[in-house]
Amino acid sequence: MGLMSWLFGKEEEDSPAEPLVLGALLECDYGERQSFLNLETDNININALPQACVEDAKAHVNILPFGRCMKNDDCFFKLAPDEKWINTELQSARVNGKEIITTKSNLICKATGMTIRPVTSGQDGRFARFLIFVRNMDLKYPGLREILEDPYGSLYLEGKYEAALQFLEDQMKSQDGCIELITLYDSENLEGEYMLAALERLMVDCDVRSFEEFMDDLTNTALENDMEGMEGWDKNYLNGDMLKLLRIDCKKTEELIRTSPMHRAMEEHKMFSNWLRESTNALAYTLVIYASARAMENVSDEEVEETQENLLDDTGKFIDNSLENNYQKYVKRNKAAGKPVRERLDWKKASDYWTKDSSVTRGNKFNETVKDSDIYPYHEVHLSNGKRLDSYDPISGEIISRKATDLNKISEETYKSYLSEFKDKYSVGTVIRSNKYPELDGLKLEGEYILEIPASNAKLSNIKYYEEIAEKAGVKLRFTEEIQ
Repeated sequence: MGLMSWLFGKEEEDSPAEPLVLGALLECDYGERQSFLNLETDNININALPQACVEDAKAHVNILPFGRCMKNDDCFFKLAPDEKWINTELQSARVNGKEIITTKSNLICKATGMTIRPVTSGQDGRFARFLIFVRNMDLKYPGLREILEDPYGSLYLEGKYEAALQFLEDQMKSQDGCIELITLYDSENLEGEYMLAALERLMVDCDVRSFEEFMDDLTNTALENDMEGMEGWDKNYLNGDMLKLLRIDCKKTEELIRTSPMHRAMEEHKMFSNWLRESTNALAYTLVIYASARAMENVSDEEVEETQENLLDDTGKFIDNSLENNYQKYVKRNKAAGKPVRERLDWKKASDYWTKDSSVTRGNKFNETVKDSDIYPYHEVHLSNGKRLDSYDPISGEIISRKATDLNKISEETYKSYLSEFKDKYSVGTVIRSNKYPELDGLKLEGEYILEIPASNAKLSNIKYYEEIAEKAGVKLRFTEEIQ
């Protein structure tokens, strides 16, 4: 190699181009963060990742935002890539008849004129492995991920604390039955971030924001439950003994929140650490943006620009004083905690998502609608097995579980898991343990199983198919309007 080639990096330029696959790391000249290339696919084979083509350039679908733009705009709202990638070298390989793209391809953002380019090909499978983790999490523990990502999400109020314990146990078993807790604080360990989010919500008396504080609080919790000093107990590890402590402590916590108005109110107003949304890790950032982007798919560029103009004044502050005050409180809180601060529109988008658009919020609204309609005499009925039944009508003989979901947007496996909840959680004969409804306390559940879902599902062309699956599981579907 000659001197000029060595000086100007010709060796690197002449290295062979690699085809881009799902999870290629991308960067933009004006973006503050890196992002990942996403491809629309239902099945991910880590050993044969789907390849990208020149048309995989859709904003918020293939190309996810790069954070703050150097043009003092938010990429979430301004991202406008060209319709196609540019190949600097002719490609003979095709994906669905379209040219593939490689590490030497680039894409122009029409909003800035800047170049979006690959940093890696994605063939290391890092992003893909985490997508698999998230999809499996959604399938095995429906609704849990949304709660863990929601800074106001409570495992106890949403009846998901046992699912969180199972999630932790499964993670522990996947790592030979023992996980060193300090590894959960590694910024590259995103599974660990979900585990920390679960531990924070489960152990209300423990501060998990720093490893040292968590260790001190774990010691106190172990002493209170006579665990400290027992053979096999080690506060540094998530193992069988730690899970034993967790189950004891969580059962006490659930009882307090269920029976004490004061503890319930404290849980309702608690704000948890925002592990994923506050993360500077590109992978965590991309995942959260990807989830939020689903709500943006049908929003035009003109509507986005109009939203910006209507929200901010000439100085860049919110026009609405209450909105600006809330944002300033958020800034003050995060700065005091040493956490990064989001730009106004990014903060509002995230805030709106969790308070208006998330599945957790939708579920809560659906529950309130049904309560207000006086369809059933009893709601949120606690059972002796620790579960909470959404609604119960002993006169009509109905055991009701409610899901604010669109059947055509969930997998059949998830749908079947909703149906199996009746026998797993609310089976006929289960004893009621309710301080809220003393007239029911000690009685046994009786009646047919009803899965109540939004009325919009009744219009699906294949709704009969879903009804047949429910009938085989001994469950009847009921369609109820989400807004009365």
